[in-house]
Amino acid sequence: MTTDLKSIQPKLSVLLWAATATVILLFYLSARPRRVSSEISAWSNGIDVAVSTPSQHINTTHKVEYPPNEEIVSSTPAQQVNITQKIVSSTPAQQVNITQKIVSSTPAQQVNITQKIGSSTPADQQVNIKQKIVSSTPAQDVKVTKEIAPIISEPIQDLRWLLRRAAMDDKTVILTEVNEAWAAPNSLLDAFFESFRIGEGIAHLLQHVIIVAMDPKAFAQCKLVHPHCYMLRVEGVNLTSEKTFGSKDFLELVWTKVKLQQSILQLGYNFLFTDLDVMWFRNPFEIIEPSTDFMLSCDVFLGNAEDVRNYPNTGFIYMKSNKKDIKVLKYWNKARKQYPTMNEQNVFNKIKHELVAKIPVKMQFVDTKYLGGFCNYGKDLNEIRTMHSNCCVGLQAKLHDLHMILDEWKNYTALPVAEREKGGFTWRVPGGICIH
Repeated sequence: MTTDLKSIQPKLSVLLWAATATVILLFYLSARPRRVSSEISAWSNGIDVAVSTPSQHINTTHKVEYPPNEEIVSSTPAQQVNITQKIVSSTPAQQVNITQKIVSSTPAQQVNITQKIGSSTPADQQVNIKQKIVSSTPAQDVKVTKEIAPIISEPIQDLRWLLRRAAMDDKTVILTEVNEAWAAPNSLLDAFFESFRIGEGIAHLLQHVIIVAMDPKAFAQCKLVHPHCYMLRVEGVNLTSEKTFGSKDFLELVWTKVKLQQSILQLGYNFLFTDLDVMWFRNPFEIIEPSTDFMLSCDVFLGNAEDVRNYPNTGFIYMKSNKKDIKVLKYWNKARKQYPTMNEQNVFNKIKHELVAKIPVKMQFVDTKYLGGFCNYGKDLNEIRTMHSNCCVGLQAKLHDLHMILDEWKNYTALPVAEREKGGFTWRVPGGICIH
């Protein structure tokens, strides 16, 4: 009998241990149903969850492409936050619970943030979402709902990420805007690219160009031909087709440009904005004065680069990320309310004297012999940097004359260097619709 008891004693010990473990597990489940349920759900969906103590936070990683990497400045003790994030991709939608640190000047708060990220591409990249929130109000429950709908079958682009990729060493980018009509094959975008390729030593500048798409089809076309494309939504306005000069949609288009420029300066980047119908032939950065706060092309140049009486063209403008230029763009945007029926260029012409007097800011107006346009252009091809189809209404008219300009440039650059250096070469554009 003693031998039999000894033989079954280990089995009894195992059964007793299992019973004890079961009791503990059931107590744990009943005490923390929500937490355990969410962890089990996360494990079942293949999400890596690091369980934290009260003094820690949870880092949750899920695979998507090009995440929004949001950072909001903080200044006070860190707190715990529960964030429910719905990530929609080509795989089944999943729920992710994230505990993050929030900065607040008030007692600890519970913040519930629901963020929906739309994508129709396979989820194949790692994402770490970082959010810091500034608050100065009494403790309260805050619910923030942020929904980003799918643009097209491409990941949502983060402007800051795109700026980092495209910027030159001095944090300068080249910007232009495009809609579906301009991005179509054999339209303005193709002509714009061709000018860089046939220009003198400027093809490398294309790697610093960010193309801002105003509609999904333009964005899709841009992605086929260029690595740096950004989708910009304008609520309540259809910017897909060609816009008539001075129309309501045209005004929204040009003022959206100014708002975007302000955002880029505030993110710490300089920019050279160029309308898409500006053909580039030589490097325009070489003529920007180092002491200039910002530089503009002109429809009419009166002979002095600092003369505010020059007639500027805001379709080609360089600005630095500094306090003065940011103030200029804020002032410019606010001035729209004073002149609601005017485009951004006409409003700028109205306020340019105020800008110089109040901020003050140093402007450089560039001679049209360097930055030419159909309104007024230099006659010496040895000096020209760019050519703009301003003073020309209608997409087809612009394309007709710009192709003539490109052909004339090819004829000029096909000449021997020694012959070109003699000078005397000008634009010969017989049959032009806008340029004469």
